[in-house]
Amino acid sequence: MTHEELQKEIDLIGSIEDCDFSLIAKTIELYIQADEVERALWILNNLPGKHRDYIPYELVKLKAEILAAMVTPHAYLTSELDNGVHSPEGAAEVLGMLMRGVLLKEEVKRFNDKALIPHLIDMGPGEYFIPIGLKHLNYRFTYLDLGMDKRTSEKAHPLLYDVRREKCGDVPKIFIAMEIIEHLPEPRDIVVECLRHFGDYPDRIHMSTPCYTFDGGKKDWRKPCGLPHLRTYTPTEFVKTANDLFPGYRWEVYKSRIMSIRGCRVDKADTPLFEDHESLQLELDKAKKVQTPPSTI
Repeated sequence: MTHEELQKEIDLIGSIEDCDFSLIAKTIELYIQADEVERALWILNNLPGKHRDYIPYELVKLKAEILAAMVTPHAYLTSELDNGVHSPEGAAEVLGMLMRGVLLKEEVKRFNDKALIPHLIDMGPGEYFIPIGLKHLNYRFTYLDLGMDKRTSEKAHPLLYDVRREKCGDVPKIFIAMEIIEHLPEPRDIVVECLRHFGDYPDRIHMSTPCYTFDGGKKDWRKPCGLPHLRTYTPTEFVKTANDLFPGYRWEVYKSRIMSIRGCRVDKADTPLFEDHESLQLELDKAKKVQTPPSTI
């Protein structure tokens, strides 16, 4: 056997006959279109057999394109991925259009009806429709935003100068994380930020995320804003994740295109905000608008 023949035999060790890597690339594209970036990368990192050592060039290139399209903290800080700040009237309108807005408005109203002024900490405030809308509707609250888009926050702060507070006293505490969990490489960051700023588990938690895939349409993810969503959640997965992050809460689930959950500390229990989905839908119907999220990011 010649040296060349021996080398060829060695190269064939562990090879997979008729391995069509274009099928893997198509599968990866399906996962990406479904907002399952983490699962797509898992597949690329767990190729069969010897191909974890000898990765085909087309898959090396595909992985590089995925990584380049992901949105880093620096991108959130510098790229103005949010769509600006709502006017007070516009924010109040959006607040009444969206399920998560109606739920939070009802939460603050309950405390106000008891002559209590809750303190809200909002992780990932987006276009700030929550605090600006609540203020425009004359609800009483104090507020702290935990946002990365500093240019957007600089536009919002003058509208919120009289309600922004770094610290709060012995008042009801509400933690908000609306459509943020699907962006985070580490969901634990949510509870870390909550405890860093409150120092304890809050009375209420409001979280939301797209139900399954946000937009099932074909998207060109190689263009800005790339791949901001890292994963999807089923309703069961979302509640389990929330319960893992915040043990000791009773959870209410409100299903829609953007599903919302409300957590009440079991030692500070409260009745559900809405007894059934129909009564919540009636509240949403008052706006006579189709539910549309304020941002696609």
